[in-house]
Amino acid sequence: MGHRLGRAGRADRPVPAGHRRPDYAKGRAPWGQDRQDIRGDAAALSLYQRHLLITGLSSQGKTAALRSLALWASLDCRVEFRITDLKGAGDWAMFDGLATVLIQGPTDEHVIEATEMVESLSTR
Repeated sequence: MGHRLGRAGRADRPVPAGHRRPDYAKGRAPWGQDRQDIRGDAAALSLYQRHLLITGLSSQGKTAALRSLALWASLDCRVEFRITDLKGAGDWAMFDGLATVLIQGPTDEHVIEATEMVESLSTR
């Protein structure tokens, strides 16, 4: 029996138990379903990659892809999450209690809170 990654959506598919276990030694998260790099190895992203930009049309799986990476990263207890979702649809609600900061909502107050959170990180 598989597990779902968050709320069911277009890009969410059941993940078979034991499938693509995290490789902590290399710190690489599986990326994509049945994807390979040019050597034929399973496609993966470095866990320590600090910047990531995902773009695309609506309902094409951007949030599901990011949640998959975040859930994989959550297996490392050293990871700290600070999440802002200005769409406010609850796509990141599963991180309530796990994230140090979870801002969800489309209002000006949410934008101000998100801006202050980012600014506080840049002064560390």
